Amino acid sequence: MNESSERREFTKLYLSGPTDGEPGGDRKTYERIADAIWFKSKGRVGGVTPPLTGNPYIIEEEQWLSMMQHRISKMMEPFDGIAMMDGWEESRAARIEHDLAVALGIPVKPWREYL
Repeated sequence: MNESSERREFTKLYLSGPTDGEPGGDRKTYERIADAIWFKSKGRVGGVTPPLTGNPYIIEEEQWLSMMQHRISKMMEPFDGIAMMDGWEESRAARIEHDLAVALGIPVKPWREYL
């Protein structure tokens, strides 16, 4: 085992899925999934970062763009993979995150595969 792999203590994931106002896109769902991944992995997954979620009452394109700029900048932090929440296919934001991760070669899996 080399020195860099000995230092690696956990996997860091970015959690992508529906935003507030979309089905399954609330903060409690993000927290429940993040807790499930951490608990089931026995702590091997030590960092699950949900993106900033939007306000369901904000529908203006300019504000959505601002939210996406924040989410994409978070995705550019060093992550070992992207965990996709249920219903991501129906979310404009999550589809963009998914396609960007695939284009960049970042591993993308359904969140249950990290359990």
